[in-house]
Amino acid sequence: MTGAFGDRLYAIVPRHRTAEERARETLLRRRAERYALPLVAAPEFLYHHRARRPLQDILTCIRHGTTLYEAGRRLRPNDEYALLPPAAFSELYADLKPAVRRTLEIAERCRFSLDEIRYRYPSEDLPDGKTTTSWLRELTFAGARERYRAEGRVPDDVAAQLDRELALIEKLDYGGYFLTMWEIVRFCRRENILCQGRGSAANSAVCFCLGITAVDPVRMNLLFSSASFPRNATSRRTSTWTSCTSGARR
Repeated sequence: MTGAFGDRLYAIVPRHRTAEERARETLLRRRAERYALPLVAAPEFLYHHRARRPLQDILTCIRHGTTLYEAGRRLRPNDEYALLPPAAFSELYADLKPAVRRTLEIAERCRFSLDEIRYRYPSEDLPDGKTTTSWLRELTFAGARERYRAEGRVPDDVAAQLDRELALIEKLDYGGYFLTMWEIVRFCRRENILCQGRGSAANSAVCFCLGITAVDPVRMNLLFSSASFPRNATSRRTSTWTSCTSGARR
């Protein structure tokens, strides 16, 4: 582990004023010294206030499918698992001041920001040799040729709109979601289930060519842009509603 984490590896010293933790801490400190690991003060915090301990016990019982009377050692032995104010924290580790200072050291080294969180849509089951982008493009233009079959070819303005939309979809990494909608619609049609795409991103030429929607957005001059998608990539703005017909399976 030292080889993998280098100077980012620490030995955690938890303290909750239990009878057996002294022996465990003695063993931990011996091993930390043997492997040259710095100690860091880090109790296990399970609730913000001691008064929340009963709720924590109940949640533990729910998780293990047992009762308070039968939970036994699954429950923590006391209410020393609450967040501590700085003074109380320092007092708890009065004999390990370097371990307390290292909590600040670790905090300074943590550069994580919530802005770094980016949702990644689960990978689709793609044909061999295809990427999400290439498969979506192939299906879209195949659908376009079918949609505009009466005109003999895909009109230039439609092809240009599809290129713009596909580039935006790839940039936002939404391709997998469009493929999922296409699969849902294909399943519904096969099973004789009425369905229709909806949402602020449903007015796209890609959705129309994939058969997700029925209105031609190019001919109707409907707007499709990055504003059709949320800034938060964890949500999507195209969905389908379905209605079972009398001949459909339920």
